Amino acid sequence: MTLTLTRGIHAALTITSGSTTLVVDPGAFGFPGSVANADAVLVTHDHFDHVDVPALAVALEDNPGLHVYTPTHLSLEANVDRQTLVSEGDEFMVGDVSVSVIGREQATASIDDDVIINVGYLIGGLVLHPGDARPVIKNLDTLIVALAAPWQSTPQLEEYLRVVTPARVIGLHDGTLNDLGRNFGQKTLARIASSYGGEAISLNPGESVTLPH
Repeated sequence: MTLTLTRGIHAALTITSGSTTLVVDPGAFGFPGSVANADAVLVTHDHFDHVDVPALAVALEDNPGLHVYTPTHLSLEANVDRQTLVSEGDEFMVGDVSVSVIGREQATASIDDDVIINVGYLIGGLVLHPGDARPVIKNLDTLIVALAAPWQSTPQLEEYLRVVTPARVIGLHDGTLNDLGRNFGQKTLARIASSYGGEAISLNPGESVTLPH
C-alpha cells in the first residue's frame, strides 16, 4: 500500500491512500483543514494539543462521513455516538486502510502525574503515530517521534530509536519550539537516525512524503 503523509501543526498528521483520508491528533495548536474531508480522526489521547474537542465537534456536524476513534470518551455534543473507544490490540479498517492500536499509556512527564491513557496507531502497516509515548515495536517502516516534550530527553530519544531502529523517522510535536529550536531538533533527529542506519525525514507544516519511498 502507498500512503501520503502530510504534516500539520504540532502533532497533527494527515494520511491518505488512494481513497481514504485519516487525520491523527488534530490539536488546538492548529486544527487541520483536512478534517473537513476526512473519513476518520484518530486521537491518541485527550490532551488539548492532540485533540481540539470543540473544533472536532463542529467538524462532525459539517462532515457527516467522519468518524472518531479515541481511547477515552470525548464530549462531542450531538455527535457523541460517532466515536469508537479503542484500546491496545484493537484492529479495524477505515476504507482501504488498516489500523492497529498500539500501547496503553503516556510516557511520564511528572512524578506527580497519574497514569495517562495514550494509544498509538499503526496505519497501513507502514507508519506508527504513538502520540506521547515510546512503544517498542520492531520492524517499523516509519515512526513518528516528538521533537520537544516534557516527557522526553534527548538521551531517552537516542536510546529509544537505537532499540526500535525504524527505517524512517519523522519528528513532530514541536509546537512549543521557535524556528531555531525546530531546526536544532531536526538536526538532532537526523544525527540519531544516521547512527543506526536509518533516515530522518524533515517536514514543515503542509509538506508531504509518500511511503514507501
